[in-house]
Formats: sequence, C-alpha cells, structure tokens
Amino acid sequence: FSPPFPDESPASSSSSSSPESMATYERAPTGLADIWSAMVTAYWWAAEHGVRFRVHWPESEGTVVLPRAPSDDARRWAANLTYFKRSHVQFRRDWLRRDQPTRDVVLTGNRGLTAWFVEHFRVQGVPRDPLLAAGCALHLLARPTEASYHLAAPLLETRPTVCLHIRTGLMLNGDSQGSRGSQGSQGSQGKGRPDDEMHGAQRRVTSADVRAFLECAEELSGGDADGGKLKDEAGPAPRWFVAADSASLRADLVERYGDRVVLAPWSPDPFASYQAGGGSRGGSSRRRRSPLPGQERGTFDAAALSRTFAEWYALAHCDIIVASRSGFSRTAAVVARAMRNASVRIVPRADEQRCRPTSQDRTDRLLLDGGAGV
Repeated sequence: FSPPFPDESPASSSSSSSPESMATYERAPTGLADIWSAMVTAYWWAAEHGVRFRVHWPESEGTVVLPRAPSDDARRWAANLTYFKRSHVQFRRDWLRRDQPTRDVVLTGNRGLTAWFVEHFRVQGVPRDPLLAAGCALHLLARPTEASYHLAAPLLETRPTVCLHIRTGLMLNGDSQGSRGSQGSQGSQGKGRPDDEMHGAQRRVTSADVRAFLECAEELSGGDADGGKLKDEAGPAPRWFVAADSASLRADLVERYGDRVVLAPWSPDPFASYQAGGGSRGGSSRRRRSPLPGQERGTFDAAALSRTFAEWYALAHCDIIVASRSGFSRTAAVVARAMRNASVRIVPRADEQRCRPTSQDRTDRLLLDGGAGV
C-alpha cells in the first residue's frame, strides 16, 4: 500500500480528485489513543479520495515522525469534516454519498472507522482484514523520532515475557465498581477514583484491586499463584513490563514482585500535560503550561508526550499483552497483532475475579470496535 504522504504517490482510488488536493488531520483535544484512532480515519479518507495526507500536530514534532503541515500557526485549525461522537454517523453518510469537499480539507474527530471503511471501500493495497489494515496504517503513522525511540528502547531491551496496561482510572470508580474489586484487599484506602494521573483523584490502589490482570500475566508467562516461576522450570522468573496510570499501584507491584516488574523510570503523565487547554472536557488553546523549576518554557509538554508515547510504543512491540478497557491498550495491541501476531487478552473490568480467556477473533473485534474504535 502506497501511503498518501506529501512526498509519496497518492493511494490508488476511483476518485478523480486532483493530485494537488490535500487532506490535513488536525489533532483533537484528546488523549494519545483517540488521536491515533482519528488520525487513521483521516488517513483512510485521504487514501480513498486519492489526495495527499498530512498532519497538523505541532506538539508532537520531537516525538513522532509524521507527514506534517506547516506548524508556524500553533492554533488549532478549523475543521470542515468532523467525526466525533455526535458527528461521525453523518460523516460516514456524506462520505458514501460523496457529499464532502475534496480540496483544502481539514479533518478532526476522535473515532476510528477502519472496520466500516474496509467494509465499504476498496483501495488498492489495503488489506481486507480490518485489524491488519488498522495495525499496518498505525505502524506506518506512529514512527518515533530518534529521541523518543531511545526513551522506549530500555523498556524493550529487558525482553519482558508479558506486557500489561492497567488503566485504573476507567475501571475503578469508588464504591460503584471499585468496592467489589477491593473485597479482600486490605491495602485499598479511600473512595472515589484512584490516584491515576488522568483524573487526579486520590485513592490507594494495590495489586489486589487488579487481580485478573496479574492472574492473566501469571498464566501467560508460566508463573504460579504466588507470583513465582513454575517450580520445575529452570532459569529466572519471567519479567513483565507494566504501564499503569496509578502511582500507588506501580509502587505496590514493585514491592510485591521486585525486579520481575519493569516500569518506565518516570511517573505517569496526565494527557492534559501535553494537550494544554484540551483533554476530555474540550478546549482549543495550545498555550504551554508554566515550566517546572530548571526547565525552559514549553519543554514540559513535549517531555510528557514523549514519555507517554514511549510507553505506548513499547506496548505495541510486545508479543503477549494483557490489555485494559482503554484506547491506549487497544491501539497498541492492534499494532502488535498486525505486525507481530501478538497474543492479546483483555480485562474489561478491574473487579474481575479471574482472567477470562476468550477467542482471539472476539478479542480482535473488541480491539477494533471497542470504545472509540481504531
């Protein structure tokens, strides 16, 4: 498949649009996973229309290698095509009716539409398997700069047996969800959301709260119920790479499992730190946050995005993944499935009492269509 980048030939298409036409993806004020999902949608739109594709996301310049629009204008560009929760149905209808502009197009949203795209369109070189199509496209788009690759490389060089992404902010929610997962847990304290960095509330989370994740990891890496290697197996115990949004959970895992657990050497970052003025509550400002002591103005945002991308990139290059109900998990796992034929388990709720095996086909459908899709 020939990517429709500015320096490449546009993808084959039945469209008669001029080769000089350009489609620009303007990042939405969301977290990294929704940006990836929406970028893939814009990429498919450009490929199917036979126009060139570029991205306006100035904050990512030191982190990701992309076909870029000029970034001297730091303001968010106004979009004439959107595919958010309330607009993606109309966006798809207009696409099928060819009732959309094809010149000077700026697209933005937070929806991944690969399964729908593959069902309705034929573009030369695009796989008919939607998971393979999404994974290949995202692998092509999410290329690290040298600097961000060096952040991720130490996580991969440990050669973990299993990689886990534990998103407590979506999955533990006070007494309504977290209480059931905390039965028998003596370490969990407080109410409300846990101390994940996306939402900023305070609650101590322990390994007892995420039992199903750890049970999956033990099963997939050949460990026993006490967190050790199989008793008749020689060699060191299997290692796990863990990306988690809760600082207290990360500390508890290290205390319990020691050097079996591989963590990034930094605290989890809220996505608001690299999308200042944005986030799940919207906003359009690109104003930089005030620098931390000893830092130049503006470096905090770029560093936060680089750290977040490094963990995502490491997760996407694992062979066995235990994922949570999170776009961060799903987008990384889609790349790993497409490029490495990785084995993936999904734990949809933190209060699951055990690891529930499902068919890989069903898991693949959840990866593609769960949440905002890919």
